Amino acid sequence: MKKLLWIVFVGLVFSSCNRESNLITNTGFAFGRTYTIKYYALDAETDFKDEIELLLNEINKSISVYLPTSDVSRINDGDNSIVVDEHFKNVFLKSYEVWTLTNGEFDPTVGGLVNAWGFGTEQPIDNISQKDIDSILQFTGFDKVTLTKEGRIIKTHPQVTLNFSGLSKGYAIDRIGAMFESNGIKEYYIQMGAEMLVKGEKFKTVHDAPITIENPDGQNPQQLSVKFTMENQSLGTSGNYRRFRVDSETGEHYVHTINVKTGYPQQSNVLSSLVLSTGSAMEADAYATALLVMKLEDAKQLLKKIDHIEGFIVSADADGDIQQYTTQGFREAEKIEGQFKQ
Repeated sequence: MKKLLWIVFVGLVFSSCNRESNLITNTGFAFGRTYTIKYYALDAETDFKDEIELLLNEINKSISVYLPTSDVSRINDGDNSIVVDEHFKNVFLKSYEVWTLTNGEFDPTVGGLVNAWGFGTEQPIDNISQKDIDSILQFTGFDKVTLTKEGRIIKTHPQVTLNFSGLSKGYAIDRIGAMFESNGIKEYYIQMGAEMLVKGEKFKTVHDAPITIENPDGQNPQQLSVKFTMENQSLGTSGNYRRFRVDSETGEHYVHTINVKTGYPQQSNVLSSLVLSTGSAMEADAYATALLVMKLEDAKQLLKKIDHIEGFIVSADADGDIQQYTTQGFREAEKIEGQFKQ
């Protein structure tokens, strides 16, 4: 049997657009990623850099788990006095929608299990037991959290924690786009990490997403170049970057996700996902994350169910060979150059 391959990098290389006198470019850092924003202003003196930074700071104060004083961090720490703002409400409600449509596979409360199994940012539990799992499951599940009409978060267990990183970059992109629209800016390109929103004819162009696959021994990496045209669309991507374990019985390398119902890791054959949406960037971001934690057949069914999103999925079959699944709409927008070698 061939060794399983896994995704180690998904990058985006974007073609540049023709410069005009009113083309403004802003760059910076937010949500742990760099961002690049281009837009055609009404005059050469217009620059929204300060407004963008203020907006990103406002969103961080609401939903960033990396900011100890943010609303979500304080709620996670047990502060019951917080009345959440519109940013928090928006990501909470979208998370609930995606959680429902994915039958709970997309779950902002799974952080405790991810950490316990050694796939998170905190120290894993050594020799994890069923008792440990049962304990963590008490505070895992988005059904254990309620947003009241007054804007307060009610948790069934004090240790339930929320993490909206699966859609936060997409949400920030949407808010920047809305700010542009309210100021009469109709042509813009917003890219944060691997998420993007493109609006206007001037930014209709071909984008290139090189996906690199590496063998478990680190030798002979393989690459596929996925080129696709974006026009008034958003893009979300997700990939299992070196997140694998070795099966002690077979010696096979497997990418893992956490089954939020059992509390245990499960083998996942989905390695990378790209989602194009005519809706929001938050939605594209969330569904790209969701596709990555779902079984391949379930992921295909989800894409068929939602008519305004299109997907490109890289997976591995039982022998470790790389497979590609592309929806019709994505196939019409993309051109594959090269292929994975078997």
